[in-house]
Amino acid sequence: MHRSGALKLLAAHRALALPSEEAVCVDKTIAFIKEHPDCLLRTCLPGHLTGSAWILSPDRRRTLLTHHGKLGKWLQLGGHADGDPDLLAVALRRRGRRAGFPGSGSSTSGSSTSTATGSRPAGPSPGTGTTTCGSCSRPTRRSR
Repeated sequence: MHRSGALKLLAAHRALALPSEEAVCVDKTIAFIKEHPDCLLRTCLPGHLTGSAWILSPDRRRTLLTHHGKLGKWLQLGGHADGDPDLLAVALRRRGRRAGFPGSGSSTSGSSTSTATGSRPAGPSPGTGTTTCGSCSRPTRRSR
């Protein structure tokens, strides 16, 4: 499994002046990738890498989110790498499938629905809740 691309991206991000909490999370994610050669496969039981993309409105005031049926959370669009080491390609491919962008395959998914955060969907609020960063076990609070 080629993990070098993900490690390179994380190393470049880690070289930035990061808040301490984020730096710890990046370090833990790097360690996770190094410890799990199968981290690009969803069969990696401790966890696995995914690719995701933030889709913003032209005025950058709204973002498109999808409700993840199994997790019961509103998340940015993305999906499983399924062995693909190019996480940017994964993100672009998955955001297209989930949101129904032309040329990206099916726009339907049995476990998710998409919405813009400006219109309040029924169910959990897209601006609140917790999300887990990489392999960090400590959830971080999302803000609107």
